[in-house]
Amino acid sequence: MPTREKYYRPSLISLLLVILATIFCSASAYGLENGVSVQPPENSVFTGRKPVIEADFGGDVDINSIIILLDGMDIPPASELTPEGVSYSSLVPVSGGEHSVEIQGAYQDGTPLFITWSFSVRHSERFDELGFSADLTAAYTNNFRTREDSSPIPGYIVEAGGPVNFHVRKGGKEFSLGGSAYYLQEDETLQPSTADEGADFRNFLITGRWAGDKSVTSLSTGDIGITESNFTAPYLYRRGISFNKDFSRTSLALYSVNSTPVTGVRNGLKIGFDPDNNIIGTSIRTASKDDRTRLHATYLTGRENAAGSYGVSTLDAVSEGDVLGLVVDRSLLTDKLNIRLEGAASSFDPDISDQDVEARDWAFFTGVAWLPTQRLKLEASVEHVGADFRSIGSPGATSDIEKVNLAGEFLFTKHMFNLTTGYSRSNLENDTAIPVSSQWLLEATDRYTVRDNLSLEFHLHTDLVDTSNEPAGFDPYNTRTNTLSTLLSYSLPKWSMATFLLLSGTDDTTSSDLDTTHDEFRLDLSIVPSGRFSASLTLPQIIREKDVKNDIDYNTYNAAVLLNASLVTDILSLDLAGSYSRSDATDDSVDQRSSNASTRLAYSLARHFPEYASPNIALGGEYSRTEDTTWASDLTQYRIFITLELHSNLNY
Repeated sequence: MPTREKYYRPSLISLLLVILATIFCSASAYGLENGVSVQPPENSVFTGRKPVIEADFGGDVDINSIIILLDGMDIPPASELTPEGVSYSSLVPVSGGEHSVEIQGAYQDGTPLFITWSFSVRHSERFDELGFSADLTAAYTNNFRTREDSSPIPGYIVEAGGPVNFHVRKGGKEFSLGGSAYYLQEDETLQPSTADEGADFRNFLITGRWAGDKSVTSLSTGDIGITESNFTAPYLYRRGISFNKDFSRTSLALYSVNSTPVTGVRNGLKIGFDPDNNIIGTSIRTASKDDRTRLHATYLTGRENAAGSYGVSTLDAVSEGDVLGLVVDRSLLTDKLNIRLEGAASSFDPDISDQDVEARDWAFFTGVAWLPTQRLKLEASVEHVGADFRSIGSPGATSDIEKVNLAGEFLFTKHMFNLTTGYSRSNLENDTAIPVSSQWLLEATDRYTVRDNLSLEFHLHTDLVDTSNEPAGFDPYNTRTNTLSTLLSYSLPKWSMATFLLLSGTDDTTSSDLDTTHDEFRLDLSIVPSGRFSASLTLPQIIREKDVKNDIDYNTYNAAVLLNASLVTDILSLDLAGSYSRSDATDDSVDQRSSNASTRLAYSLARHFPEYASPNIALGGEYSRTEDTTWASDLTQYRIFITLELHSNLNY
């Protein structure tokens, strides 16, 4: 009689022992804390700015398989990587707060390696974050130039500057100061700078921030940027102060900026809340729980000093006004249909010194975007801006116009096709002092990716412009312009090429018959045979324009070359640049030639200085000559200069 095998039923204790043994044996493979040694330790707090990240693999690993991620981002190759472990010293300060490390790879026998842990960083015992950075460059250039009498005149320029930032954080409280330091001193330079001499701290901004359980509060002063809706203040940048309160779905902003667009500490703080000398505004943004409906309301009031508006206006007029705007964004059909409604009403007086009363008007925009598939996008919009609509936050914006636009984007395997058409009309109230102008527009673009390194783009542009109700002294205007352009781009690892061709013609159907044509061809080459040499060339650029009525051809030929060479790696470098331009006309109204050349030989002294300082000494020269036969002039200029540069990158 055969013997029956004895059936073995494991006990509960033996099952637990097997499970514990499995965990222990696989700890080194899967990076559990009881199988490896890591630094900084799991859930520890590191006090300092540059933690050393270490891990003991507990066995021999394949070095080529190791990947180290800090907060999900690849970090540079480890300073010390062996089959038994890794040690990485951070080269830059790590931000305060919690961080995670992940190490992936495999052991020599193919067993996967996966180690992950978290730790926190405090920059000091007192602060979570404390940092200062400055990337400054100073240069002294001494040059000689020649006048027409060939008498040499010495000239020099001292220029220094760069970004400077400081920040400190403790818990939910944070303070930051940032800007761009600048210094300029010059005398008898060939091309004087447009900046004022002396020291300045440009684009400076001081910000305090408090983060609570339910909101974040911030206060900023300095050169602030205000970005509201398109009809109110699309971008307002100048000296001022702003207060922001952010909740989970709602944010509130209050701000006051100077009437005159001034920046930099040289002009003083000039911060106030007087509407006679400032533009004061407030806005509120809120969103629904599902984030599919968003509201944005804005109100601005105050004065604008036109005399200081970026140096554009020479008038001494002061404008005054206020504007109220509202934007509603709504997403429907699971984000496939997006609707935007924007409206604004304004009251504006362009010159408070005259007796004219403030003019009131309004503007609106309605836009719809439909994305039925990932390969198709359709857009339609209607816009109306009244003749007297002006925003104190953007007084130079276009007004007195109506627009209707339709656009489509179609994505294929190798093609991306865009089509746009639109109509616009100005002089909405038929002002008898100016004509009514209308424009039809059609644009089509096809971007064809032949291969990964070869692409071809076609662009067609057609517009028709005509006027009506012309007052006395205005000639009618009725033109049709057709433009076709192509761009061919081809690239290889060591060189790339791009060719551009444009053909354009304008047909004037009025009695003036001012028909014109414009043709252009350009070939650009970029060559990088090695890391020590590069060259870019434009050979040639040809532009041909024709006045059809008078049968006059205008021709322009341009060529340019730029060479960069590292003669001795990280020590000696050479830059060469040159260009030539020729312009002429068949009726001899234009006949000009110009040529330019420059060279710079730089020697780096960085190896003799600390790592945060990189000084250079450079010898260079520039030459230019312009011949104008029409005006019987021939001007030659050159200079030879020596430059001392010091680049310092401080990061604490």
